[in-house]
Amino acid sequence: MFQPQKTIKNLAFIVSVFAISFSLSNFILAWTEPTATPPGNNVSTPINEGSLAQVKNGDLSATSFFDTTDPTYYINPSAPLSANLKGDVQVGGAISATKLTIDMQTSTAEGLHISRTASGPNSYLNIKDEDGNPIFKVHESGKVGIGISGEPGAALDVNGDIKASGAIKLGDTASTCNETTRGTTKYVQGGTGVADSVYYCKKNVADAYSWEGVISPGIQIFTVSDTWIKPSGYSADDLVSIQCWGAGGGGGGAYSPAGGPYLSGSGGGGGGYSSIQVPSSTVSLTVVVTVGLGGVGGVGGVGSDGGDGGDSSFGGVLTAVGGGGGGGGLSGIGGIGGTGDTANGVGGVAGGNGGNAGGVDGGAGGAVSCCFHNGSSGEVPGGGGGGAIPAWSGGSGAAGYCIVTYL
Repeated sequence: MFQPQKTIKNLAFIVSVFAISFSLSNFILAWTEPTATPPGNNVSTPINEGSLAQVKNGDLSATSFFDTTDPTYYINPSAPLSANLKGDVQVGGAISATKLTIDMQTSTAEGLHISRTASGPNSYLNIKDEDGNPIFKVHESGKVGIGISGEPGAALDVNGDIKASGAIKLGDTASTCNETTRGTTKYVQGGTGVADSVYYCKKNVADAYSWEGVISPGIQIFTVSDTWIKPSGYSADDLVSIQCWGAGGGGGGAYSPAGGPYLSGSGGGGGGYSSIQVPSSTVSLTVVVTVGLGGVGGVGGVGSDGGDGGDSSFGGVLTAVGGGGGGGGLSGIGGIGGTGDTANGVGGVAGGNGGNAGGVDGGAGGAVSCCFHNGSSGEVPGGGGGGAIPAWSGGSGAAGYCIVTYL
């Protein structure tokens, strides 16, 4: 008798045996015999938590890497603080004992490059001591500060002394002497036949700022009133040379009434010159030096006289008298040259008289101006101002001058 259910079970069993036999045959055919004696050519051990060293030849990706003994030390490339390392960092070369070492070896690339894509308030490099005091800074403005908090005030700003084994070269770009540039030193190259000069910006006793020439500690040049301080390093027998020039008088203004007559002004007188040499022992430690101011030019049109030039003096040792102001258009008399001091061994020379109206020469004082403009200013030291052609003002007299030199 035919039994369907039993037949189906027998067929299923036969199919299952056939499938298993087919799979085993494929497995046996796919098996490859080992090429080395065990344990050679074993499959690499997967990365795990074991204590043995492990090597992975391909890339390894992870969000963070932490120190297993102290997780406060880590590397996380995408975090705001990407790394916190406890030990030293070495880039190239032999291991050293510094916190950060960069050994460029034979590389031609930059050893350290710091830059950014936009400006900001923070410095590129800022080094401080254990108490937070500033040591060295490269500000985002490009200025370098040593011992400076905040932004350095110059390309190089040093809080402390500077010692140089080589030369310190000065530029000549500084032009303004004021409270901001006080203490600035500049070097100016002279042209053909003219010596180079060094100047520094200083404030005098009247709180006025001016450039003062610097040649050596034994030479002091005064273009404005100030106090001379005796330098150290000289003996009592060394001679001190003192020279002063009085200021020039201002040129007279032209007289130009309606309908005429038009009368020219006269030139101001030149300042007098005085000089003396005395032993250092006879000169006080400090001496007030007065430098005369140039006379103001007379006003054009009304024909007023030019102002007298101020006297220049070195304490009570000597005085150089300023030149007289030139006469206005109504008088036409040139200013009288200032006199030099001749007392107590002082050698004095009088300044030239100013030119009279009409062009009569007057020596070192300014002559009459020409060609319808204000009278020319006098030349330093102590030149008188030029007189003016009608309707114009007289030129100002030049300021005085004093030079004190240890010989």
